Amino acid sequence: MADADRATELVEAAALGDGAALRVLEQVTDSRAFAVVAEAAAHPDSRVRIAALRALAGIGDERGIPAAVADLDDEDPFIRRIAIQALASMGPAAADAIAARLDDAQDRVEAARALAWLHDARAFEPLASMLDSDTLIADSFLGSGTIAAMGRLGGPEAVDVLTRAADRVIAATDDGSVDSKARTAASAIAQTLITLPDPAAQAAYDRLQAKFGRLYVIPAVPPEPYRAPPHPHRTVPRWSFELESVDEPIVESISKFGGQPVWISDPTWPLSVDGAPATFLAQFKIPGRDGLAYVFLDDAYIQTADEEIHWGVVIVQPGPVPISFVATPSGPTFWTDSTQTPGPERYLSRRIPRQVESRVVLERGLDFDDWTILLDDMEPHGDDDRDWNKVGGNPRWLQGDEMPDEPGWRFLFQFTAAKVGHELADGAEVYGLIHDDGRGRLIVHSH
Repeated sequence: MADADRATELVEAAALGDGAALRVLEQVTDSRAFAVVAEAAAHPDSRVRIAALRALAGIGDERGIPAAVADLDDEDPFIRRIAIQALASMGPAAADAIAARLDDAQDRVEAARALAWLHDARAFEPLASMLDSDTLIADSFLGSGTIAAMGRLGGPEAVDVLTRAADRVIAATDDGSVDSKARTAASAIAQTLITLPDPAAQAAYDRLQAKFGRLYVIPAVPPEPYRAPPHPHRTVPRWSFELESVDEPIVESISKFGGQPVWISDPTWPLSVDGAPATFLAQFKIPGRDGLAYVFLDDAYIQTADEEIHWGVVIVQPGPVPISFVATPSGPTFWTDSTQTPGPERYLSRRIPRQVESRVVLERGLDFDDWTILLDDMEPHGDDDRDWNKVGGNPRWLQGDEMPDEPGWRFLFQFTAAKVGHELADGAEVYGLIHDDGRGRLIVHSH
């Protein structure tokens, strides 16, 4: 249960550094725990404050506005960001408090996006200012979210801004060059334009398609409530995925396996332990935020008495690169094996490297509304094999929970290596984690 007594226990345990308690506290949505959670938003431990703010977002009660507003003065910009997200989940009554942050350069973007989610007209001017600047292409992290927020406002004025943005991206490629940043901006604009029932929006969409050809645009779906993620280790409700092979290289900023990475900022190709470039395996879009997570395997992995196997790394853009790298856009890439040879030699097992590239096709998977399920190490039995290849949801650990206790880490993806054509070890399961500050982590379990 999530009543006041249980919430008090969670806060006390979280304050003592219990990572599991912090994770569950963030997931509390029971209104009976409101008073305890609101008080915890002023806790001296910043980790507890963050967890409490996310719980207030989940509860969505406007009574939590004063508690969230108090955290808008925190010196940590990340806590202020979480507080703004929590306020947006409390509805229009919180709009004035959010709008007050528009004058702060550090909080302006998050505040404008939150106001757009509330359909507050005060979001228009700052959003339009961002989209009418060079930021649109130069900073994909800032641009994509701002584009979506403008689309959320809707109306002829929003269409005008997005149309100008589309034409600016098209003009930026008049010299014939189409880099990944321009394509990412074009895809984000196109994705937003298809949600707007306006002939001008459709015309701008058509111009983008004519200029860039294939863009990564998924069918429009009803927007989900704007709120902090319901659990610190979740990114979105779980999406199962399968791979669909392609005949031409994928150059959009989408989820894929193989080929070459589509960098959304300067290339940062990681190095293996022996100093050679690591092997690119896959890239994943990060649901709920802008950016891509790139998966690289270390073909020279080693294991000593003092070290675990170094399987590889997850690099997040935008984000820091904590290991050695080279600024090259291309390098060793994913391969699979083929043993089919003509004639009598077909009976011989021959490893023939064959490069493949595949698109990640998502399917909405099973998900669970009861926050108490997160007390368990894995999701309950009764679902199917699709739960092993997925983006979002909760990890199903093969060899025990390895989720870090440090706040900010989230589960991004999981897949069975053999099912993507790259067996790493005996029945290997591959897990990708990302941190709110842009770090990434690769974990591999095997039988």
